Amino acid sequence: MKPAYRADIDALRGLAIAAVVLYHFKFEFMRGGFAGVDLFFVISGYLITGASLGRLESLRDAGEFFKRRVARLVPMVTFTILATVAAAWFTFAPSEASMVFWGARSVALFYSNVFLWSKFGYFQTNSELNPFLHTWSLGVEEQFYLVMPFLLLAARRRAILALAVVSLVSFSLMAFVAKPAGAFYLRPCRMWEMGVGALLVYAKPPSRPAIGAWCSVAGLSIFGLALVFMQPTFDQLPSYRLLPAVAAALVIWGGSVKNGVGRVLDWKPLTAIGARSYSIYLLHLPLWIFIAAPSERPIGFFLKLALIAVTLIASFVAFRFIEQPAQRRMRSWSGARVVGATVVMISLSVGIPWALAEKSAAIVNADTKLNGRSLARSECALSIFQEPSQYSIEKCVPTGAREKWLVIGDSFAAHYVEGLRQVLANESIQVVEAANAGCPPFRELAGQEVCEKFSRRVFDEIIPRAKATVVIVGARWSRDLDRLGTVDFRETLSGMIRELKSSGARVVLIDEGPEFYGSVPHVFGRRGSSLPPTGDRKLPARSSAKINAILRDITTAEKIERFDWAEHFCEEELCLAARDGRPLFIDHGHLNERGSAISAEALVRVIRRSSP
Repeated sequence: MKPAYRADIDALRGLAIAAVVLYHFKFEFMRGGFAGVDLFFVISGYLITGASLGRLESLRDAGEFFKRRVARLVPMVTFTILATVAAAWFTFAPSEASMVFWGARSVALFYSNVFLWSKFGYFQTNSELNPFLHTWSLGVEEQFYLVMPFLLLAARRRAILALAVVSLVSFSLMAFVAKPAGAFYLRPCRMWEMGVGALLVYAKPPSRPAIGAWCSVAGLSIFGLALVFMQPTFDQLPSYRLLPAVAAALVIWGGSVKNGVGRVLDWKPLTAIGARSYSIYLLHLPLWIFIAAPSERPIGFFLKLALIAVTLIASFVAFRFIEQPAQRRMRSWSGARVVGATVVMISLSVGIPWALAEKSAAIVNADTKLNGRSLARSECALSIFQEPSQYSIEKCVPTGAREKWLVIGDSFAAHYVEGLRQVLANESIQVVEAANAGCPPFRELAGQEVCEKFSRRVFDEIIPRAKATVVIVGARWSRDLDRLGTVDFRETLSGMIRELKSSGARVVLIDEGPEFYGSVPHVFGRRGSSLPPTGDRKLPARSSAKINAILRDITTAEKIERFDWAEHFCEEELCLAARDGRPLFIDHGHLNERGSAISAEALVRVIRRSSP
């Protein structure tokens, strides 16, 4: 049942990887380029089922399948992980490098999609500094490979029925059950695309070449429509994801008989790119990020073209000297030797980032004097890797007669606390914080168990104990808009505000803060050498107009105060990033102590101005 080599499928891979690369390299005409991943899923389902799974008869066959998959995937991803963490160590600010090191381990252990789903929004601007962001799809495929051999072994002669049922259940989960972020990242919501490809193996080819040709033309046209109409937001995904999946299915099925379209697709440059799509996919985003991250402005068109050329050269070299040789050698090895080599590669991919993460903590302390320390983590502001039980209510929310202001939210709320304490140091006001990085202050957070547990502690234990007169709420709201979708976000945020108001406190919501194109310390140089000794320095920041307009509508409707950071510190797209030779941020958007104090002064003025 192994299908013969088909140039049109390599061409389809080439189109898919081209769309993904152009999207990540921020070509405006390719805003739907992420749909290329959907093509890869359908192609993978077709090729893997036809080449390996369709011939499964025993567990020994399953072992041979896993051996081939390991030989295909693990060596190249190990190289990518090690090269990326090394580059992050030498070029990223320590606080940013730590997240790279954590992400590397999730890639090595095949759960990067789950890690990214729980911590990041794919379309968020703060995700743009994550060189492993694209590996979520690799996690989905690896999890697919772990499941499918056993599914088909169990189904035996009912493989078509089993694939159809699994695909239907998966599609239903994606379209009707899962939240948008889960529908994007998680394997159960993606299995249907691979199932469509797998079912094509069992489909009879078109009866005439002309039918196949028209199907291929229709598929390519639908993919073009997907690139135009799919937008970088989770809201559209459940319905629009059908477009690229149907497109891939039509091209694959139509090309199962030789026709004129297949001959057109057999264009050597395109098929060569398709054959090397795995190396291109792994390397393109790290290359982009390490070159683009230090830039204070968007990368220009011609530099983007140059980066594409660099990506292609690096990928073709990696394919020739790493991917192909490792694959050939490992496939000739015994199963025990492959297992041993895999353990070594995974150990390196996990252990080295772990060691670098430990060392980066010392460098954070060394850089603190100039760039400021992270205010996102403290005894009362948990990191994304801490459990809610580690928050000590007794220490963080002391009882007493002093007036209290309570700050709740994620790390973008926590970075105001230090400044508020400085500004209010001479007043009888105690600033209390209850923050958890990556977690919005919403009581119900489906699929985010840790965040949900912490939020429930905030509403059920911390707020009643604090008896705060003012509750200040902040978060990276656009991330949560992506996770929930516009309608659910509005309803959830409004409900949260009403619950806070019922406690008797004044509620103040902090708008979306600035999101710079690169890490502020990177832009100015790691030691601040490019900063003038006096005066303000502003940098271009991405527009937050969409999310802040939604927040303005909600706060107006709920009759609460809103603090707009941009109103105080931005002029059009230029926002304050440094003052008197010192950066005000530790990365792309988190304030340091100096930035926190300056921002808190403006926040307190807003609160005082609106006092009854």
